[in-house]
Amino acid sequence: MAQPRRTGGNSKKRLVEDIIGGYRPTDGCPPLIAHGGGGAKARAVWLRRFAETVANDTKNAAVWEQLQDRCDTSYLIDLLCLFTHRGKVLVDEDSDAHNLLRDKLKKVLRLYEKLNDELRRLMHNRLLSNALIYVGPSLVEQSKLLEQALYKARETASKWGSFKSNPRDWYLHLIATHIREATGSNNVPTMLALIEASRIARGEQRQVFNDEGTLRKRIQRYEKRLLKPLTVRPTSPRISDENDKIPF
Repeated sequence: MAQPRRTGGNSKKRLVEDIIGGYRPTDGCPPLIAHGGGGAKARAVWLRRFAETVANDTKNAAVWEQLQDRCDTSYLIDLLCLFTHRGKVLVDEDSDAHNLLRDKLKKVLRLYEKLNDELRRLMHNRLLSNALIYVGPSLVEQSKLLEQALYKARETASKWGSFKSNPRDWYLHLIATHIREATGSNNVPTMLALIEASRIARGEQRQVFNDEGTLRKRIQRYEKRLLKPLTVRPTSPRISDENDKIPF
């Protein structure tokens, strides 16, 4: 494997200090720094190693200097820090929570099906029809709204708790989007170079992505997932339908 091309000593030191000195934690709700990625000391150690890794290679240094004029480099630094962090970060915890919510909602939906059956019997009780004239429509409407909310919540939890994709692909998507909007192109080689620099700064031996094609497909797959609409398909019998109307 070819060795990284080195930059001159003075220019390297200057770029390292530019990267570190120009960094400001990114605002947000919550701010990216609150997503995890280690404590303040660990983040500072990683940032210096990242800056040195970038500055120590001629190609990476040129890439970074081009991005400095177009991108919010602090934003990129925060996202790279989170994407390559060894421990859990916020999106990992979110995925775990969505998995748990999906399982809980399955139990709630079984209870709802029982409630729906009870409401169905109540609505079709002709002895109650005179009273249900006043309160029945509201019960039907609220039941439908509850049904829609439960199924939508379950499908949302299933989507964001899915094991089919890595939760950290959210950070990857944000990196890709920011670079694309700033430079006018996907710049996959640039992304790969920055991710590798972050990986090296973490002390990881194994490459995150073997090649540009793997990275490109990963981004495309996640963005396709973002655009995929939720499919909510209730399976239980409804309180009423065209062939079985409520008698009031």
